[in-house]
Amino acid sequence: MFLPARSFVTARRKLDAGGFSLEHFIQKSRVIALYRKALRSTRNIPHSDARTETVAWLRSDIERHRFETDIDKIKALIAAGHRDLKAMLPPGAALRIGVPVTPGMAARTAH
Repeated sequence: MFLPARSFVTARRKLDAGGFSLEHFIQKSRVIALYRKALRSTRNIPHSDARTETVAWLRSDIERHRFETDIDKIKALIAAGHRDLKAMLPPGAALRIGVPVTPGMAARTAH
C-alpha cells in the first residue's frame, strides 16, 4: 500500500517535530522486556537489602537514559544491559530467562 505524498510529508514533519519512529517503539519494547527480565532475576538474591539496592540501581540506570533518542545509542545500551544482566546471573540462568547468548554458551551451560 502506498501512502499519498501529503501523508508522507505530514508524517515526516511530526517525526522532525519530536515524534518517534517505529524503530523507537520497537527499541522501547526491548528496553521494557530487558527491565522486566532484570527485575525477575533479582528474585534469586537472598538478602532483601541487596535485592532492594539492586532494583534501585536498575531503575536509576533506566531512568538515566530515559530521554535518549539516538537509535544506535539505544541499541548499544540494550546490548550493555544484556551483558550486565548475564554477568549478574549465576551460570546457566541466562538460558532460563531468555537473555541472548552466544552460540557456544548453550553447550557450556547445558552440562
